[in-house]
Amino acid sequence: MVSGTTPEGTPADALLGRLDCIREDVIHLLELLGEVETATKQPNPKTKEQDLGRTVTEAASLKDELNLARQPDELQQALDGHASVARNWSAGSRAVADDLRSAIRAWPDDPKDPVLTSRLEETQRLLRSVAMRAAELVVPMRLNDRLAHYRVGKPLRFDQEFDHDLPDAAARQQLLERLTAQAGRISGIIDADAGLVYKISPNKTYRVLTYLSPLIFTVAGGLFLWLIASLDDWGIGIDDSWGLNNLGQLMTAYLLVLAGTVVHLLVESAKQQQVGTVAILPITDGLDWLHLRWAGLGLTFVWLVAVVIALRVLGVETSGDDLALYVAAGYSLDSVAGLFLTRFSASMGVGLKTLTGRVSGSG
Repeated sequence: MVSGTTPEGTPADALLGRLDCIREDVIHLLELLGEVETATKQPNPKTKEQDLGRTVTEAASLKDELNLARQPDELQQALDGHASVARNWSAGSRAVADDLRSAIRAWPDDPKDPVLTSRLEETQRLLRSVAMRAAELVVPMRLNDRLAHYRVGKPLRFDQEFDHDLPDAAARQQLLERLTAQAGRISGIIDADAGLVYKISPNKTYRVLTYLSPLIFTVAGGLFLWLIASLDDWGIGIDDSWGLNNLGQLMTAYLLVLAGTVVHLLVESAKQQQVGTVAILPITDGLDWLHLRWAGLGLTFVWLVAVVIALRVLGVETSGDDLALYVAAGYSLDSVAGLFLTRFSASMGVGLKTLTGRVSGSG
C-alpha cells in the first residue's frame, strides 16, 4: 500500500488512517530488509555481493516510493490543530514519528558499508517498534468493530484475526499484552495468555443485570419452588409422598443444594487458579466471570431446581443424615443431573416401547 492519501472523516479517523498506512508500509519494508539480512549470511562472497546489491537497492527504492521520509511530518500535520486528537493520541503518534526518523537515519543504503549489518539490525529494530506502536493505536478500534458482531461472552482469537496487522506471531502476542492496559478502549476482556478477547456488552444496564444474575436466579428458583408447593392450596393435588407440598422443607433442600454448588464452584476455581489454565475465575474476577458466564449460570440453576425436586420425590429428608445428601448433590450437580436424565430417558424408552406395542397390536 503506497502512502500519500489521507482517509476522509473526522480528524481522529485521519490520524488513525495515517498510522495504519505507516504500519502497512513498515511491514512491507521489513519484508525486504529480511531479504537483505538473508543476503548478509550468504557464504559465497560473489553471490553475497550480488544479493546485497540487489536487495539493498530494492529496499531503498521501496523506501523512496513510500515517501518514508515525509511520513513523520504528515503524521504531525494530522495532530496539529486538533486538541482532542492530540490529547488522546499525541504521545503514541510522536513515538511512531521519532522511531521512523531514527530508522531513516540508520537506513542501510550502501551494500559495501563495513557496518551494514549493525545498521540493518538497528533499522529493523526501529521499524518493528514503529509497527508495534502504530498497531497499538489502531488495532483497538478495529478490534471493537469485529467484537460488535460477536455475542456477549464469545471469545475472539486475536492471533488469527490480526495476523495481517502484525505478521510476526511473537509481535501479536506482545501487542495483545500491551492492549490489556487499554481496557477502557476495548469492548472486551483480554486473556493474553490464551490469546483470546471475550466480548462484553456496551450496555451498562445489561452488565449490571449480569452482575446480579446469581441473586436473580436464586430468587427465580425459590419462586418456582414456592409455586410448586402452593399448587395443593390452589386445588391442584400433588401426592404428599412426593414431598413437594411442604414449602419449608422444599426451601431447606433448595438452600442445601445451592450451598453444595457454591462450594464446588469455589473449590474448582481455586484448583484452576493454582494450575493457571483459566485466566477469568469467579474467585479472582467475579464481575467479569458473571458477565461472561451468566447464561451458563442460569442453566445451572435449572438443573439445581430439577435436582431438588427429584431428591424430594425420591424421599430424601431434610433432617438428620439426609441433609448431607443435598449438599453432596449440589457439589456434584452435573453428575447427579446426568443420572436423573439417564433414568428419565430409560423410562421414556420403556414407555415408547409399550406404546409402540399397543399401536401395533391395535392394527
